[in-house]
Amino acid sequence: MLRSIHIEQFGILKDVTIGPTSEEIQAALQRKEKISGGLSALSCFIGRNGTGKSAFLGSISFIRDALLYGLPHASSSGQRGGFARLRTRQLPLYEGEIWSLESRIPRTFPENSRAAAEGSSEKKNMVFDFIYERRPEQFLHYHISMNGDKHSRPFIYEETVRLLSSEGEKELLSVREGKGHVSSERFGNDEVQLLDEKVPALSLFGRMLQYKELCWLYLQLTSSFVCRPAEMPDKGLLAKEKGGHKHLNERMDNLRNVLNYREKEDPKAYEQLLSRILDQVPDYKKVGDAFLDQGISSGNLRLFALLLLLEDPRTLICIDEPDNGLYHDMIEALMQATRHYILEQKDAQIFLTTHNSSVLEALSPEEVWAFERRNDGRIHVRSLAQDEIVRQMYKEGINMGMLWYGGHLGVN
Repeated sequence: MLRSIHIEQFGILKDVTIGPTSEEIQAALQRKEKISGGLSALSCFIGRNGTGKSAFLGSISFIRDALLYGLPHASSSGQRGGFARLRTRQLPLYEGEIWSLESRIPRTFPENSRAAAEGSSEKKNMVFDFIYERRPEQFLHYHISMNGDKHSRPFIYEETVRLLSSEGEKELLSVREGKGHVSSERFGNDEVQLLDEKVPALSLFGRMLQYKELCWLYLQLTSSFVCRPAEMPDKGLLAKEKGGHKHLNERMDNLRNVLNYREKEDPKAYEQLLSRILDQVPDYKKVGDAFLDQGISSGNLRLFALLLLLEDPRTLICIDEPDNGLYHDMIEALMQATRHYILEQKDAQIFLTTHNSSVLEALSPEEVWAFERRNDGRIHVRSLAQDEIVRQMYKEGINMGMLWYGGHLGVN
């Protein structure tokens, strides 16, 4: 389970930490204390527009793509626009730019701007730290830093994997500028030199079964699913490609393909699946079989797709504004299904972003994180479990949605 993330120089996120640091975790392990304050099975991120919530989810998919396809592809795929656009700049940056990664800034810059310095050697590294809890009292810390050359072509500067436990720290992988070592119980330490500094070392050694911890970590990082239902086409049931698809894609526009696959694989299970999903749709009796003949509203279609997504277990599902376009009883149905999912699926996680207080009604302070922009323009993230007033009011029976609507969460 992902417990902590640290990000530097990624778009609007100049220096952000969500959850405990590796030093805090290691100190707690040695004192035999419980690790607290980290990301939970269900985590919801709130805050005003332009505070980096979508950028945070985008960083997860960016590292996943870097591991799967290499850093150049990850930097330019979709609408990310290349490594230079991903890097933190001194000019104003908007949240929507991080998700779609389309530049809203003119192509001509003052001489003293960040863009004018792109060719210098003073550019700071883009840094990511992911800390996973593999089992009780054992954590894996993945660190990767990257930069760009004078042409903004990205390369990996440093990459490490450390095992944290009550017995101390152990370095499993350490590579800097293409040279380093990798460790395993069977083979000990091996010196390594990589041919291509644009491909993460973990993407190589994480596919070799002799490196068990690295394989587990690689699978955790590469199996995340990040989607934004608001960008789902209204005709998502219309297949763009023929044939069945086993999984929904992140555009969520292959619903018909997934349904066709499920029906052909097991017709009986398919009927049970449809019944299970449609029973959770509040106004299904008014909609009926329109789910299957295209006569469905975009809100119903979106809810159907999200409920179908929760029928396909993954280690981490990230949904940007799942409530967008949903009526309040649909949001309630979705949150009930989300809670059921994380209770049923061991070690599974769901991350949500929202601007809707209804989403928070069934959440605890430990499950809610607030993104805020400070006076200096930096983004700060805090757990609402750290707010004593919020905790006390929650204990008194006031749910998080009411606290947010009443202005008690400090993010209005």
